[in-house]
Amino acid sequence: MKQAATDQCLEEMRAAGVVEPSESPWMSPVVLVKKDGTWRYCVDFRQLNDITVKDSFPLPRVDESLDRIKGSVCFSSLDLRSGHWQVPLSTEARPKTAFSTGSGLWQFTAMPFGLCNAPATFERLMERVLTDGPANNLQVYLDDVTESPANSVDKNPTSWAQVKSGKVQTDEERTSSGP
Repeated sequence: MKQAATDQCLEEMRAAGVVEPSESPWMSPVVLVKKDGTWRYCVDFRQLNDITVKDSFPLPRVDESLDRIKGSVCFSSLDLRSGHWQVPLSTEARPKTAFSTGSGLWQFTAMPFGLCNAPATFERLMERVLTDGPANNLQVYLDDVTESPANSVDKNPTSWAQVKSGKVQTDEERTSSGP
């Protein structure tokens, strides 16, 4: 059953273009984790992370983000679809992400979850994409973007345009606007 789940996850990633066959000398193991009744594919990058120079780009502090939206009763929320996978990896970085499934050796073409620098890299990207946004009303935390009423995406499509210009995709099922 786990091999079938592994093969299905691998095929979904291959079809999405986020993995490709590899001939890398690197290799990390795969772990399947059951969440919400479905299998999640996790590559154990601990050995790679141990030798990686850490990116110190700060993630927003939750308490400061909450203080900025204090008193607001209506929000627009954008959730980015598979946010990390929207960040392409350089050709040189790809072999370091190699993993084995029992069905060969594969490597990521896009930034995978589990790399120690992935959160900082993605946060930096989102802050650059939305740099011209209404800073006092816009909250960015990794793949979640929230706007308070003064500059709701319904009243001001600027943020939607900024997201689209950054070539990031939203998850329509998890994107909402309203009280």
